Amino acid sequence: MPARLAGPLARAFTLADEPGTPALLQVALERDVLGLPVDTWPAGPGGPPLGRLRPVVVRPAEPPGGAGGPDPVADRYHRWRWTHDDAPLAPGIRGRVLDCEAGTRVPVPSTDQLRSLAHASVPVLCHYRGYGHAGSAEALARLVDGGFGVALWRRGTGGPERMCAEFHRRAEAELARARTAQRLPGLVHALRAALAEGRTDSFWADGVALLYDDPHQPLPGSDDLFAPL
Repeated sequence: MPARLAGPLARAFTLADEPGTPALLQVALERDVLGLPVDTWPAGPGGPPLGRLRPVVVRPAEPPGGAGGPDPVADRYHRWRWTHDDAPLAPGIRGRVLDCEAGTRVPVPSTDQLRSLAHASVPVLCHYRGYGHAGSAEALARLVDGGFGVALWRRGTGGPERMCAEFHRRAEAELARARTAQRLPGLVHALRAALAEGRTDSFWADGVALLYDDPHQPLPGSDDLFAPL
């Protein structure tokens, strides 16, 4: 798939990039592969990873669902508005680590419990095990059904408690500093670039990924595609 997409993506970036401002790449994926590490795919044969060259985010190919509780579509819009409110008196986004306690992996809360979180919350997953792992796929699906259009996770199985604590601290601090989720695609891109440069202060962000699903920017339909791949 990376090799098959390299040519079409390169042509699209030629049209979309601005001087000094690479275009955002949004990749729509089915839920069971929502964690696919597309940011690590090479930009052409032997090229650097896409995530080093530009902001790369993922989003679900289907809308949120789930039975019972608030309307997941309405909740999605509310959460998006709160996480993107940059007014001077806005509370700002806050990271919430949901799957780790003292370095130990714990289940992500149920969809109903997730819906009770403050609307400015950004879920953070510390123990995401990979897109082929059933538990990891279920965790991301719960976040989508909980109305979250923004979430952050790192690929891997976690580590010693002190390593998890550092990831929690740094991720929560970066989210608070950003204040609005609008800055997160650029922030994650900067972290990936720093890692590629060997900057040791960014070690905690190794494998970081971002869900960024703008409800005001619907996915194109089949009639909007240039050509099938």
